[in-house]
Amino acid sequence: MMREPETAQVLSGRYRLEERIASGGMGTVWASHDETLDRRVAVKVLNEGLSHDERFVERFRREALAAAGLAHPNIAGVFDYGEGGGRPYIVMELLDGETLAERLRRKGALEPPVVARIGADVADALATAHQAGIVHRDVKPANVMLTSRGDVKVMDFGIAASAVGGTGLTGTGMVMGTARYLSPEQASGGSATPASDLYSLGAVLYELLTGQPPFDRDTALATAMAHVKDPVPPVRERRPDAPPHLASVIEASLAKDPAGRPASADDVAKALRAEAPAQSDADTAVLPVPGATGATLELPTEQAAGGPPERVSAPRRPRPPPRVSRSLVLVALALAVILAIALAVALTGSGKQVKVPAFRGKTRAQAVLLAERLGVQPVFRAQESSAPAGTVLQQRPRAGTEVLPGSDVILVVSKGTAATAAPSPPSGSGDTGDGDHHDNGKDKGKGKGHGKGHGHY
Repeated sequence: MMREPETAQVLSGRYRLEERIASGGMGTVWASHDETLDRRVAVKVLNEGLSHDERFVERFRREALAAAGLAHPNIAGVFDYGEGGGRPYIVMELLDGETLAERLRRKGALEPPVVARIGADVADALATAHQAGIVHRDVKPANVMLTSRGDVKVMDFGIAASAVGGTGLTGTGMVMGTARYLSPEQASGGSATPASDLYSLGAVLYELLTGQPPFDRDTALATAMAHVKDPVPPVRERRPDAPPHLASVIEASLAKDPAGRPASADDVAKALRAEAPAQSDADTAVLPVPGATGATLELPTEQAAGGPPERVSAPRRPRPPPRVSRSLVLVALALAVILAIALAVALTGSGKQVKVPAFRGKTRAQAVLLAERLGVQPVFRAQESSAPAGTVLQQRPRAGTEVLPGSDVILVVSKGTAATAAPSPPSGSGDTGDGDHHDNGKDKGKGKGHGKGHGHY
Protein backbone atom coordinates (compact mmCIF):
# COMPACT_ATOMS: atom_id res chain seq x y z
CA MET A 1 0.00 0.00 0.00
CA MET A 2 1.27 3.47 -0.91
CA ARG A 3 2.59 5.44 2.06
CA GLU A 4 2.66 9.19 1.67
CA PRO A 5 5.55 11.08 3.32
CA GLU A 6 4.50 12.93 6.45
CA THR A 7 4.84 16.33 4.76
CA ALA A 8 4.23 15.39 1.09
CA GLN A 9 7.59 17.02 0.51
CA VAL A 10 8.85 18.26 -2.86
CA LEU A 11 12.63 18.66 -2.92
CA SER A 12 14.08 21.61 -4.83
CA GLY A 13 10.64 22.20 -6.36
CA ARG A 14 11.14 19.12 -8.53
CA TYR A 15 11.23 15.72 -6.77
CA ARG A 16 7.96 14.73 -5.09
CA LEU A 17 8.50 12.05 -2.43
CA GLU A 18 5.72 9.49 -2.76
CA GLU A 19 6.53 6.19 -1.05
CA ARG A 20 9.12 5.21 1.53
CA ILE A 21 10.78 2.05 0.18
CA ALA A 22 13.76 1.56 2.51
CA SER A 23 15.53 3.18 5.44
CA GLY A 24 18.63 2.55 7.49
CA GLY A 25 21.37 4.11 9.54
CA MET A 26 22.48 6.61 6.90
CA GLY A 27 19.43 7.55 4.89
CA THR A 28 15.92 6.90 3.66
CA VAL A 29 14.99 6.00 0.09
CA TRP A 30 11.72 7.22 -1.43
CA ALA A 31 10.01 6.24 -4.63
CA SER A 32 9.50 9.69 -6.14
CA HIS A 33 8.31 11.60 -9.18
CA ASP A 34 10.56 13.93 -11.14
CA GLU A 35 8.06 16.63 -12.06
CA THR A 36 10.46 18.30 -14.50
CA LEU A 37 11.13 15.24 -16.66
CA ASP A 38 7.88 13.44 -15.71
CA ARG A 39 9.51 10.18 -14.70
CA ARG A 40 9.75 7.88 -11.67
CA VAL A 41 13.02 8.00 -9.72
CA ALA A 42 14.41 6.91 -6.35
CA VAL A 43 15.50 9.68 -4.00
CA LYS A 44 17.86 8.88 -1.13
CA VAL A 45 17.73 11.51 1.64
CA LEU A 46 20.41 11.71 4.33
CA ASN A 47 18.95 11.12 7.78
CA GLU A 48 18.25 14.29 9.75
CA GLY A 49 20.51 13.27 12.63
CA LEU A 50 23.48 13.14 10.24
CA SER A 51 22.71 16.17 8.09
CA HIS A 52 24.50 18.51 10.53
CA ASP A 53 27.65 16.38 10.59
CA GLU A 54 30.00 17.63 7.89
CA ARG A 55 31.80 14.28 7.84
CA PHE A 56 28.66 12.39 6.86
CA VAL A 57 27.48 15.09 4.47
CA GLU A 58 30.81 14.88 2.66
CA ARG A 59 30.60 11.08 2.56
CA PHE A 60 27.07 11.34 1.16
CA ARG A 61 28.17 13.84 -1.48
CA ARG A 62 31.10 11.59 -2.38
CA GLU A 63 28.71 8.69 -2.94
CA ALA A 64 26.80 10.74 -5.52
CA LEU A 65 29.96 11.85 -7.31
CA ALA A 66 31.45 8.34 -7.32
CA ALA A 67 28.35 6.60 -8.62
CA ALA A 68 27.42 9.35 -11.10
CA GLY A 69 30.73 8.87 -12.88
CA LEU A 70 30.18 5.13 -13.40
CA ALA A 71 28.32 4.42 -16.64
CA HIS A 72 27.68 0.69 -16.99
CA PRO A 73 24.53 -1.38 -17.65
CA ASN A 74 25.15 -3.35 -14.43
CA ILE A 75 25.50 -0.29 -12.18
CA ALA A 76 22.42 1.52 -10.85
CA GLY A 77 22.45 5.02 -12.34
CA VAL A 78 22.73 8.26 -10.36
CA PHE A 79 21.00 11.25 -11.94
CA ASP A 80 21.31 14.21 -9.58
CA TYR A 81 22.54 15.52 -6.21
CA GLY A 82 21.13 18.42 -4.26
CA GLU A 83 19.98 19.77 -0.90
CA GLY A 84 16.41 20.43 0.19
CA GLY A 85 15.32 21.68 3.59
CA GLY A 86 18.95 21.58 4.71
CA ARG A 87 19.25 17.85 3.96
CA PRO A 88 21.33 16.44 1.10
CA TYR A 89 19.73 13.96 -1.30
CA ILE A 90 20.72 11.79 -4.25
CA VAL A 91 18.42 11.06 -7.20
CA MET A 92 18.86 7.55 -8.58
CA GLU A 93 17.45 5.08 -11.05
CA LEU A 94 14.28 3.46 -9.67
CA LEU A 95 14.59 -0.31 -10.05
CA ASP A 96 11.73 -2.78 -10.01
CA GLY A 97 12.71 -6.24 -8.84
CA GLU A 98 14.32 -7.95 -5.87
CA THR A 99 17.74 -8.01 -4.28
CA LEU A 100 19.93 -11.09 -4.20
CA ALA A 101 19.26 -11.23 -0.45
CA GLU A 102 15.53 -11.52 -1.14
CA ARG A 103 16.09 -14.07 -3.90
CA LEU A 104 18.12 -16.20 -1.46
CA ARG A 105 15.36 -16.01 1.15
CA ARG A 106 12.74 -16.89 -1.45
CA LYS A 107 14.49 -19.65 -3.40
CA GLY A 108 17.58 -20.68 -1.45
CA ALA A 109 20.66 -21.79 -3.37
CA LEU A 110 20.57 -21.03 -7.11
CA GLU A 111 21.56 -23.20 -10.05
CA PRO A 112 25.25 -22.96 -11.06
CA PRO A 113 24.64 -21.33 -14.48
CA VAL A 114 22.51 -18.63 -12.81
CA VAL A 115 25.18 -18.02 -10.17
CA ALA A 116 27.83 -17.73 -12.89
CA ARG A 117 25.73 -15.28 -14.95
CA ILE A 118 24.97 -13.05 -11.96
CA GLY A 119 28.59 -13.17 -10.82
CA ALA A 120 29.90 -12.27 -14.26
CA ASP A 121 27.60 -9.22 -14.43
CA VAL A 122 28.62 -8.04 -10.95
CA ALA A 123 32.29 -8.57 -11.81
CA ASP A 124 31.83 -6.51 -14.99
CA ALA A 125 30.34 -3.68 -12.91
CA LEU A 126 33.20 -3.84 -10.41
CA ALA A 127 35.75 -3.85 -13.23
CA THR A 128 34.32 -0.54 -14.50
CA ALA A 129 34.43 0.93 -10.97
CA HIS A 130 37.99 -0.24 -10.38
CA GLN A 131 39.15 1.21 -13.70
CA ALA A 132 37.70 4.54 -12.51
CA GLY A 133 39.65 4.25 -9.25
CA ILE A 134 36.60 3.38 -7.13
CA VAL A 135 36.38 0.47 -4.64
CA HIS A 136 32.84 -0.45 -3.59
CA ARG A 137 33.86 -1.89 -0.17
CA ASP A 138 30.44 -3.40 0.66
CA VAL A 139 29.60 -5.97 -2.03
CA LYS A 140 26.81 -8.15 -0.58
CA PRO A 141 23.50 -9.69 -1.71
CA ALA A 142 21.46 -6.73 -0.45
CA ASN A 143 23.45 -4.42 -2.71
CA VAL A 144 22.77 -6.34 -5.92
CA MET A 145 19.35 -6.00 -7.57
CA LEU A 146 17.76 -8.45 -10.00
CA THR A 147 15.32 -6.38 -12.01
CA SER A 148 12.02 -7.63 -13.40
CA ARG A 149 13.65 -7.56 -16.87
CA GLY A 150 16.39 -9.92 -15.72
CA ASP A 151 19.13 -7.27 -15.44
CA VAL A 152 21.73 -7.33 -12.65
CA LYS A 153 22.42 -3.97 -10.99
CA VAL A 154 25.10 -3.21 -8.39
CA MET A 155 23.83 -0.52 -6.01
CA ASP A 156 24.85 1.63 -3.06
CA PHE A 157 28.27 3.14 -3.37
CA GLY A 158 27.54 4.81 -0.02
CA ILE A 159 30.84 3.70 1.46
CA ALA A 160 32.76 3.63 -1.81
CA ALA A 161 36.18 5.23 -1.75
CA SER A 162 39.06 6.07 -4.01
CA ALA A 163 41.21 3.04 -4.73
CA VAL A 164 44.28 5.22 -4.16
CA GLY A 165 44.79 6.65 -0.71
CA GLY A 166 41.21 6.56 0.60
CA THR A 167 39.57 9.61 2.15
CA GLY A 168 40.13 9.30 5.90
CA LEU A 169 36.44 9.80 6.58
CA THR A 170 35.89 6.60 8.56
CA GLY A 171 38.19 7.12 11.49
CA THR A 172 41.25 5.15 12.60
CA GLY A 173 40.64 1.44 13.11
CA MET A 174 37.01 1.59 12.01
CA VAL A 175 36.07 -1.31 9.76
CA MET A 176 33.49 -0.76 7.04
CA GLY A 177 31.51 -3.44 5.28
CA THR A 178 29.23 -6.32 6.28
CA ALA A 179 30.70 -9.12 8.39
CA ARG A 180 29.52 -12.08 6.30
CA TYR A 181 31.23 -10.73 3.17
CA LEU A 182 34.16 -8.80 4.65
CA SER A 183 37.65 -9.38 3.25
CA PRO A 184 40.39 -10.44 5.71
CA GLU A 185 42.30 -7.21 5.18
CA GLN A 186 39.20 -5.12 5.95
CA ALA A 187 38.37 -7.26 9.01
CA SER A 188 41.93 -6.66 10.25
CA GLY A 189 41.50 -2.89 9.96
CA GLY A 190 43.50 -2.56 6.73
CA SER A 191 42.67 -0.60 3.61
CA ALA A 192 40.22 -1.92 1.04
CA THR A 193 41.48 -2.47 -2.50
CA PRO A 194 39.95 -3.86 -5.71
CA ALA A 195 41.08 -7.29 -4.47
CA SER A 196 38.87 -6.74 -1.40
CA ASP A 197 35.83 -6.37 -3.64
CA LEU A 198 36.77 -9.65 -5.36
CA TYR A 199 36.86 -11.42 -1.99
CA SER A 200 33.42 -10.06 -1.10
CA LEU A 201 32.09 -11.10 -4.50
CA GLY A 202 33.52 -14.57 -3.90
CA ALA A 203 31.68 -14.73 -0.56
CA VAL A 204 28.42 -13.67 -2.26
CA LEU A 205 28.77 -16.29 -5.00
CA TYR A 206 29.65 -18.93 -2.39
CA GLU A 207 26.34 -18.24 -0.64
CA LEU A 208 24.35 -18.13 -3.89
CA LEU A 209 25.75 -21.53 -4.88
CA THR A 210 25.69 -23.35 -1.53
CA GLY A 211 22.83 -21.56 0.24
CA GLN A 212 25.05 -20.44 3.12
CA PRO A 213 27.87 -17.90 3.52
CA PRO A 214 31.46 -19.08 3.98
CA PHE A 215 31.37 -18.03 7.64
CA ASP A 216 28.44 -17.22 9.94
CA ARG A 217 29.40 -17.08 13.60
CA ASP A 218 27.38 -15.99 16.65
CA THR A 219 28.53 -12.36 16.47
CA ALA A 220 29.59 -9.97 13.76
CA LEU A 221 33.09 -9.72 15.24
CA ALA A 222 33.50 -13.51 15.36
CA THR A 223 32.33 -13.76 11.74
CA ALA A 224 34.79 -11.07 10.66
CA MET A 225 37.66 -12.84 12.47
CA ALA A 226 36.72 -16.14 10.80
CA HIS A 227 37.43 -14.50 7.45
CA VAL A 228 40.91 -13.69 8.76
CA LYS A 229 41.97 -16.99 10.33
CA ASP A 230 39.64 -19.87 9.36
CA PRO A 231 39.97 -21.94 6.17
CA VAL A 232 37.04 -21.63 3.78
CA PRO A 233 35.04 -24.89 3.58
CA PRO A 234 35.42 -26.23 0.01
CA VAL A 235 32.52 -25.29 -2.24
CA ARG A 236 31.93 -28.88 -3.38
CA GLU A 237 31.82 -30.06 0.21
CA ARG A 238 28.64 -28.03 0.62
CA ARG A 239 27.42 -28.31 -3.00
CA PRO A 240 28.73 -31.61 -4.47
CA ASP A 241 27.19 -30.99 -7.89
CA ALA A 242 28.94 -27.60 -8.31
CA PRO A 243 30.96 -27.45 -11.55
CA PRO A 244 34.69 -27.75 -10.66
CA HIS A 245 35.67 -24.67 -12.68
CA LEU A 246 33.01 -22.49 -11.03
CA ALA A 247 34.04 -23.75 -7.59
CA SER A 248 37.69 -22.98 -8.40
CA VAL A 249 36.91 -19.39 -9.43
CA ILE A 250 34.96 -18.78 -6.22
CA GLU A 251 37.63 -20.37 -4.00
CA ALA A 252 40.42 -18.42 -5.73
CA SER A 253 38.50 -15.18 -5.05
CA LEU A 254 38.34 -16.17 -1.36
CA ALA A 255 42.12 -16.49 -0.92
CA LYS A 256 43.22 -14.96 2.39
CA ASP A 257 46.15 -13.21 0.72
CA PRO A 258 44.97 -10.55 -1.77
CA ALA A 259 47.92 -11.48 -4.02
CA GLY A 260 46.50 -15.00 -4.34
CA ARG A 261 43.18 -13.81 -5.78
CA PRO A 262 42.47 -13.29 -9.49
CA ALA A 263 44.36 -10.35 -10.95
CA SER A 264 41.27 -8.28 -11.74
CA ALA A 265 37.48 -8.20 -11.75
CA ASP A 266 37.66 -8.46 -15.52
CA ASP A 267 39.48 -11.80 -15.18
CA VAL A 268 36.76 -13.05 -12.82
CA ALA A 269 34.04 -11.97 -15.26
CA LYS A 270 35.70 -13.82 -18.15
CA ALA A 271 36.16 -16.98 -16.06
CA LEU A 272 32.51 -16.93 -14.97
CA ARG A 273 31.21 -16.32 -18.50
CA ALA A 274 32.51 -19.77 -19.42
CA GLU A 275 29.98 -21.23 -16.97
CA ALA A 276 27.10 -18.88 -17.84
CA PRO A 277 24.76 -19.46 -20.82
CA ALA A 278 23.43 -16.33 -22.47
CA GLN A 279 20.02 -16.87 -20.85
CA SER A 280 20.13 -19.29 -17.94
CA ASP A 281 17.40 -18.16 -15.58
CA ALA A 282 13.88 -19.22 -16.58
CA ASP A 283 12.48 -16.38 -14.49
CA THR A 284 14.03 -13.85 -16.86
CA ALA A 285 13.65 -15.58 -20.22
CA VAL A 286 11.12 -13.07 -21.57
CA LEU A 287 11.51 -11.61 -25.06
CA PRO A 288 9.87 -8.18 -25.44
CA VAL A 289 8.14 -7.40 -28.72
CA PRO A 290 9.74 -4.29 -30.24
CA GLY A 291 7.44 -1.31 -29.86
CA ALA A 292 4.99 -3.07 -27.52
CA THR A 293 5.54 -2.30 -23.83
CA GLY A 294 5.12 -5.28 -21.57
CA ALA A 295 4.19 -7.63 -24.43
CA THR A 296 5.97 -10.91 -25.03
CA LEU A 297 6.76 -12.79 -28.17
CA GLU A 298 4.89 -16.10 -28.40
CA LEU A 299 5.00 -18.86 -30.97
CA PRO A 300 1.31 -19.82 -31.55
CA THR A 301 0.28 -23.46 -31.90
CA GLU A 302 -3.27 -22.61 -32.93
CA GLN A 303 -5.11 -19.80 -34.62
CA ALA A 304 -7.48 -17.65 -32.60
CA ALA A 305 -10.42 -19.57 -34.05
CA GLY A 306 -9.07 -22.79 -32.59
CA GLY A 307 -7.91 -24.49 -35.79
CA PRO A 308 -4.39 -25.37 -36.84
CA PRO A 309 -2.35 -22.60 -38.44
CA GLU A 310 -2.80 -22.29 -42.18
CA ARG A 311 0.10 -23.66 -44.20
CA VAL A 312 1.36 -21.29 -46.85
CA SER A 313 3.55 -22.69 -49.61
CA ALA A 314 6.53 -20.58 -50.49
CA PRO A 315 7.21 -20.07 -54.20
CA ARG A 316 9.67 -22.57 -55.57
CA ARG A 317 13.08 -21.22 -56.38
CA PRO A 318 14.49 -22.16 -59.78
CA ARG A 319 17.17 -24.80 -59.53
CA PRO A 320 20.63 -23.60 -60.49
CA PRO A 321 22.21 -25.07 -63.61
CA PRO A 322 23.99 -28.37 -62.91
CA ARG A 323 27.44 -26.91 -63.64
CA VAL A 324 26.92 -24.20 -60.99
CA SER A 325 25.92 -26.82 -58.39
CA ARG A 326 29.02 -28.93 -59.18
CA SER A 327 31.21 -25.83 -58.84
CA LEU A 328 29.78 -25.05 -55.43
CA VAL A 329 30.35 -28.62 -54.29
CA LEU A 330 33.99 -28.50 -55.41
CA VAL A 331 34.54 -25.18 -53.61
CA ALA A 332 32.93 -26.58 -50.44
CA LEU A 333 35.14 -29.67 -50.57
CA ALA A 334 38.26 -27.54 -51.00
CA LEU A 335 37.29 -25.37 -48.02
CA ALA A 336 36.63 -28.47 -45.93
CA VAL A 337 40.12 -29.81 -46.68
CA ILE A 338 41.71 -26.46 -45.78
CA LEU A 339 39.75 -26.27 -42.51
CA ALA A 340 40.70 -29.85 -41.63
CA ILE A 341 44.38 -29.05 -42.15
CA ALA A 342 44.08 -25.86 -40.08
CA LEU A 343 42.32 -27.76 -37.29
CA ALA A 344 44.98 -30.45 -37.27
CA VAL A 345 47.69 -27.81 -37.03
CA ALA A 346 45.82 -26.07 -34.21
CA LEU A 347 45.33 -29.30 -32.26
CA THR A 348 48.97 -30.23 -32.45
CA GLY A 349 50.02 -26.67 -31.68
CA SER A 350 52.46 -26.85 -34.63
CA GLY A 351 54.94 -28.35 -32.20
CA LYS A 352 54.91 -25.17 -30.10
CA GLN A 353 55.51 -25.96 -26.44
CA VAL A 354 54.74 -24.11 -23.21
CA LYS A 355 56.82 -23.88 -20.05
CA VAL A 356 55.40 -25.54 -16.95
CA PRO A 357 54.93 -22.84 -14.28
CA ALA A 358 55.91 -23.10 -10.61
CA PHE A 359 52.90 -24.57 -8.80
CA ARG A 360 54.58 -25.32 -5.47
CA GLY A 361 53.19 -23.28 -2.58
CA LYS A 362 49.99 -22.33 -4.41
CA THR A 363 46.50 -23.40 -3.35
CA ARG A 364 44.61 -25.97 -5.36
CA ALA A 365 42.22 -23.29 -6.70
CA GLN A 366 45.11 -21.05 -7.76
CA ALA A 367 46.81 -23.99 -9.46
CA VAL A 368 43.66 -24.79 -11.45
CA LEU A 369 43.36 -21.21 -12.73
CA LEU A 370 47.06 -21.01 -13.58
CA ALA A 371 46.98 -24.34 -15.43
CA GLU A 372 43.91 -23.32 -17.44
CA ARG A 373 45.53 -20.04 -18.38
CA LEU A 374 48.61 -21.83 -19.78
CA GLY A 375 46.73 -24.73 -21.36
CA VAL A 376 48.05 -27.64 -19.30
CA GLN A 377 45.96 -30.24 -17.47
CA PRO A 378 46.43 -30.47 -13.66
CA VAL A 379 46.19 -33.97 -12.13
CA PHE A 380 46.01 -33.85 -8.34
CA ARG A 381 47.39 -36.37 -5.84
CA ALA A 382 46.96 -35.94 -2.06
CA GLN A 383 49.30 -36.85 0.78
CA GLU A 384 49.44 -36.10 4.49
CA SER A 385 51.51 -33.06 5.43
CA SER A 386 51.75 -30.36 8.08
CA ALA A 387 51.19 -27.75 5.35
CA PRO A 388 47.70 -26.21 5.04
CA ALA A 389 45.21 -28.43 3.26
CA GLY A 390 45.14 -27.89 -0.50
CA THR A 391 48.69 -26.48 -0.70
CA VAL A 392 50.75 -27.80 -3.63
CA LEU A 393 53.80 -29.64 -2.24
CA GLN A 394 55.37 -31.18 -5.35
CA GLN A 395 54.92 -31.11 -9.11
CA ARG A 396 55.92 -33.25 -12.08
CA PRO A 397 57.33 -32.13 -14.50
CA ARG A 398 59.44 -29.52 -12.72
CA ALA A 399 58.85 -25.81 -13.25
CA GLY A 400 60.40 -24.57 -16.48
CA THR A 401 60.02 -27.88 -18.32
CA GLU A 402 58.66 -27.43 -21.86
CA VAL A 403 55.60 -29.56 -22.71
CA LEU A 404 52.93 -29.62 -25.38
CA PRO A 405 49.66 -27.78 -24.64
CA GLY A 406 47.16 -30.11 -22.99
CA SER A 407 49.84 -32.20 -21.27
CA ASP A 408 49.19 -33.55 -17.77
CA VAL A 409 51.00 -31.96 -14.82
CA ILE A 410 50.99 -34.05 -11.62
CA LEU A 411 50.43 -31.89 -8.53
CA VAL A 412 50.80 -33.37 -5.04
CA VAL A 413 48.68 -31.41 -2.52
CA SER A 414 48.59 -31.51 1.26
CA LYS A 415 45.78 -33.24 3.16
CA GLY A 416 46.72 -31.70 6.50
CA THR A 417 45.89 -28.38 8.15
CA ALA A 418 48.52 -26.24 9.79
CA ALA A 419 47.62 -24.50 13.05
CA THR A 420 47.00 -20.83 12.50
CA ALA A 421 47.31 -18.26 15.25
CA ALA A 422 44.30 -15.99 15.65
CA PRO A 423 45.19 -12.36 14.95
CA SER A 424 44.32 -9.56 17.27
CA PRO A 425 40.86 -8.08 16.67
CA PRO A 426 40.69 -4.71 14.90
CA SER A 427 41.21 -1.64 17.02
CA GLY A 428 38.18 0.06 18.42
CA SER A 429 35.39 -1.34 20.56
CA GLY A 430 35.01 -4.66 18.72
CA ASP A 431 32.74 -3.15 16.10
CA THR A 432 32.83 -4.27 12.46
CA GLY A 433 31.54 -1.16 10.86
CA ASP A 434 30.32 2.36 11.36
CA GLY A 435 26.74 2.64 12.43
CA ASP A 436 24.98 1.32 9.42
CA HIS A 437 27.10 -1.78 8.82
CA HIS A 438 26.86 -4.03 11.90
CA ASP A 439 24.04 -6.22 10.65
CA ASN A 440 25.94 -9.54 10.75
CA GLY A 441 24.53 -10.18 7.30
CA LYS A 442 20.89 -9.77 8.36
CA ASP A 443 19.84 -6.93 6.04
CA LYS A 444 17.04 -4.60 6.91
CA GLY A 445 14.76 -2.54 4.76
CA LYS A 446 11.63 -3.48 2.89
CA GLY A 447 9.51 -2.56 -0.09
CA LYS A 448 10.37 -2.53 -3.75
CA GLY A 449 12.47 -0.48 -6.07
CA HIS A 450 16.02 0.78 -5.67
CA GLY A 451 16.36 0.18 -1.97
CA LYS A 452 14.48 -3.10 -1.66
CA GLY A 453 16.28 -5.34 0.78
CA HIS A 454 18.99 -2.78 1.68
CA GLY A 455 20.45 -2.97 5.15
CA HIS A 456 21.81 0.58 5.31
CA TYR A 457 21.13 4.06 3.95
